[in-house]
Amino acid sequence: IGQEIFVWGLDDGGDQASQRLGRNQITGLLDEFSAPALGASQGDVFIYDYDPAGGFGDDEARVEGGDSGAPSFVIAGGVPALVGIHWFRYEGADGLPGGPEGSGDTFVPSFIDELNAAISSLGSSETVFTVTAVPEPSSLWLVALAGVRICTRRRRCISDAVRR
Repeated sequence: IGQEIFVWGLDDGGDQASQRLGRNQITGLLDEFSAPALGASQGDVFIYDYDPAGGFGDDEARVEGGDSGAPSFVIAGGVPALVGIHWFRYEGADGLPGGPEGSGDTFVPSFIDELNAAISSLGSSETVFTVTAVPEPSSLWLVALAGVRICTRRRRCISDAVRR
């Protein structure tokens, strides 16, 4: 939640020749989401509201009609990483008109095992994987130095006790 995403899809109006890449921010995660209006589909999703005045201005993006199946990305390690596949658009809190509107995407990391099984069944050796944040080198050095200090101090205490 709070992660900036890049939303690919059709420009307002749904013209196939006019596509755009915009930005938004994940506002919520919904586990095992389903809704009768969406048919029998269900799964983990993330949602993002559409608020150009308080969000990214003219760059604020949402799902438009015809965008289902298009991707959303985050930047991980300086490169785009697939995080969502457009699924639905909503209007208002609990579907009530006049409330905030937004979009929902399938949360791809929840389906890595299924994706890899499907890719493998096609005879491909490619795989999908999650990107895990790695601690900054400065953090690792700090932990290592603290560990050395503790070990050194402990040895002195043991040596002093043995001498007594």
